[in-house]
Amino acid sequence: MTRSGLRRACTAAAAACLLGAVGLTSAAATSSSGAGLVVTGTVMRLTVDDFSHPEAADEVTFVRTADGAVQVPASALASVPEGTTVTLTLSSAAGTRRTASGALTSSLTGPASHDPSVGADVVGVRIDSVPAAGLVSTGTGFVRSARTSGAAVVHDVLVVVATPPGSAAPTVTAAQVAATVNSGVTAYWQLVSGGAVSFAATAYPDVVATTTAPCSGGSVSGSSAFWSEVQKATGYVSGAGKHLLVYVPSLSACGGVAGLGSVGNGIASGGVVWTNGYNNVGVMGHELGHNLGLGHSQLLDCAVSGVRTTDAPPASCSARPYADTNDIMAVSWGHQGFLNASHLRYLGLLGPGVQLVPTATGTTTLAPLENGTGLRVLTLSDGATKYVVEFRQPVGQDSWMASTSGWGAAGVTVRREFDPADAAASAFGLYESYLLDGDPATPDSSFGGMSTTMPTGQWIELANGLVALRIASESATGAVIDYRLGPATTDPRYTPPVKPIVSVPSSRLATGTTTPTSAGPVVPVRWTWTVTTPPISSSAAAAVTTSAAIARTRATPSGWLTTAYRAAARAVDGSIVSTVGHVRTHYTSETRAAAATYSRSWRQVARAGTVGGSVRLATAKGSSVTVKVSGRSVGVLLASGSSYGAVAIYLDGHLVARPSLRATHASLQMPWSATFRTSGLHVVRIVNLTGGVHGAVGFDGTVSLL
Repeated sequence: MTRSGLRRACTAAAAACLLGAVGLTSAAATSSSGAGLVVTGTVMRLTVDDFSHPEAADEVTFVRTADGAVQVPASALASVPEGTTVTLTLSSAAGTRRTASGALTSSLTGPASHDPSVGADVVGVRIDSVPAAGLVSTGTGFVRSARTSGAAVVHDVLVVVATPPGSAAPTVTAAQVAATVNSGVTAYWQLVSGGAVSFAATAYPDVVATTTAPCSGGSVSGSSAFWSEVQKATGYVSGAGKHLLVYVPSLSACGGVAGLGSVGNGIASGGVVWTNGYNNVGVMGHELGHNLGLGHSQLLDCAVSGVRTTDAPPASCSARPYADTNDIMAVSWGHQGFLNASHLRYLGLLGPGVQLVPTATGTTTLAPLENGTGLRVLTLSDGATKYVVEFRQPVGQDSWMASTSGWGAAGVTVRREFDPADAAASAFGLYESYLLDGDPATPDSSFGGMSTTMPTGQWIELANGLVALRIASESATGAVIDYRLGPATTDPRYTPPVKPIVSVPSSRLATGTTTPTSAGPVVPVRWTWTVTTPPISSSAAAAVTTSAAIARTRATPSGWLTTAYRAAARAVDGSIVSTVGHVRTHYTSETRAAAATYSRSWRQVARAGTVGGSVRLATAKGSSVTVKVSGRSVGVLLASGSSYGAVAIYLDGHLVARPSLRATHASLQMPWSATFRTSGLHVVRIVNLTGGVHGAVGFDGTVSLL
């Protein structure tokens, strides 16, 4: 990803977008001279995402000509703005093919077509022209806009149903698609823009059969030629605030791509869109959002020394595509939440009294973003880096949040806007929004499992401690927010975030499968500890939870082996609090005569999967072994499999267990263990209850724990 020019593309049901101007330029000129092949065209960048894997995003770079698009490695044009006309010299025609006119176009398909490092071998770049400042993107070029500042924009949309080669027969008419735009899509954008943006769609009367397709083998490199063909067939004339929306019946050649749209450069922009069988607000409203100049709504994943945290320097953060599921510019196929405040800022839709941009520390109250009136946005500054704060409630456009968890959520959220002059932040686009994770202690591992709102009552440090905020209270009508500009020492209200208290973990032997090794068995040990979270206010009670985990520990016959276990808990700010417990383990073999007394009929036999490769075996019913074992926690090791039966286990003369060792697969088990308040000597007796060929007992020793 680069920071120059217009950026980003979009797919999946969250949709797709085409970067930069995709206007017609001179056809590619080619030659076979010693200077190599020459291609002249317009730079564009696409982000290709799979419908079933919207979290995966790859930005690929093309040079678009009148006859197609040539994919090139992103590094070849990393510093060149989208919409720039360039002339490239290629070392060979690898990865391309000839069009009917003899020009070059990309021939990459499958995974290669989605790989930013793949493309034609560029050995020379000449910049021919760069779009002038102050022009508005139309999706096919740049024009001047007649829009006056603050005036509402009614965007004209021409809806066309097209059937490229390989597409299904259309079952949706252009009038039906236009109706979706004129109802649901325009209603959404009128609401979130405060009436500044609306769409008026007109249906083209005929189905247009094209000779070009937007996709081939999952690659979207044919999109520009496809749009051009539809434009010529319908007589569509591009312009500011004008959009060509092409509905394509399901086209398998597009793979998981749900739609594609050009990215504009502001609220007056026009653009081009195609949708792959989707006639709904989620996809078409998302694509038209790209036409207005918006990128995706991303989640910012930050970690320092392997610990997830809310905010960190750019090098310690990465964007998770589409994962800010609060609004339409993320995964929008299920819900279309209110447009987030960072996107509203970019579109210039935050008028007087809507946004507070303080220059000193203070307190404010934000109304719910969905209200449409009142102070709803707080923007905190660390130089050119901005932290945009909003408050949502499950009302209006976000009413779905009341019954849907793990997607969007009511509460306070913060989005970061990166300093465009910071080279370290070049991986983050100017037109995307980046949601900070207000709950980094949760993994947010999948859609439907997101938890990103800010906690109440604790200071959240941002910008390396130079910006901070605390949610003092939340209600249905507003959120009271304390904010700080400067280090914590400058604000007498500051109190350090509360940290959990983790008890030293205690241990005991657990039942389960044991792994034999030449140095002794590896046995399951259960660790238990408590986590006490102090209350934020003195009137509340501390929260106490108990946690447990099974860890595997080796027990050795030559003395006591000490093993450490670390119990940890995450604080609200993502930091880790931990304590360490220690355990000592010892293994006593079944062959140690001083420790065990056997009844008649026991014999030593070789058995794979046991400690030392053998066990003491008894097949007679009633056979027994008595062992003396010392420790705070003790357990016995018995062979398990199809030839073993049930046993009775007595502890200090009392029957305590009747485990069965019958199993389909052979293994070494610890079927019983006991733990005591203090360490001491105990007598354990094991009796064969079954007997016979399929009722043997295989004793492999004892394990002790201190």
